[in-house]
Amino acid sequence: MPKRDRRKTVGVLINNLDTDYQRNIWNGIEDAASALDVNVIVLQGGTMDSPYEFDTFRNRIYGYITPENTDGLILVSTTLAGQIGLPSLVNRFRYLL
Repeated sequence: MPKRDRRKTVGVLINNLDTDYQRNIWNGIEDAASALDVNVIVLQGGTMDSPYEFDTFRNRIYGYITPENTDGLILVSTTLAGQIGLPSLVNRFRYLL
């Protein structure tokens, strides 16, 4: 089905939803998505390139966001880029542009 024929979907990449900071961001995204009538896919895959092995495994979920399944992307950079920095984070997902 061509993208224009279906409801828009926005992907959200965030490390976790376990603190008030992240939950507040998520609540705002949910509210906006509801008001705009768009789907939201949220992937909680840990901090990018974290020194912790379990985060390395969690990061793999970010590979499931593709141009075929999303129309837009929200990178919660303050939770994702602590180890790699913002420019590297943006470059990592440039293929989605």
